[in-house]
Amino acid sequence: TEEIVRAYRKLAQVFHPDKHLDEEHRKQASESFSKVQEAYEVLSSPERRQVYDVYGKQGLAAGGQACSQCSEV
Repeated sequence: TEEIVRAYRKLAQVFHPDKHLDEEHRKQASESFSKVQEAYEVLSSPERRQVYDVYGKQGLAAGGQACSQCSEV
């Protein structure tokens, strides 16, 4: 998990929207920053990671309730 935290912090600094002055770059950075945040939230939580591994984004969108079925698969 230490590796995940370091990678997240590095990418968050690169893609943080406030670091970009040009409006077009800021928009692209904002989109990338959102993706980095989403990935970090999934990878840093063992439960969310398990749901994502089994059910993908749809499992997370369902609120992770699918994880109760993980052992049944």
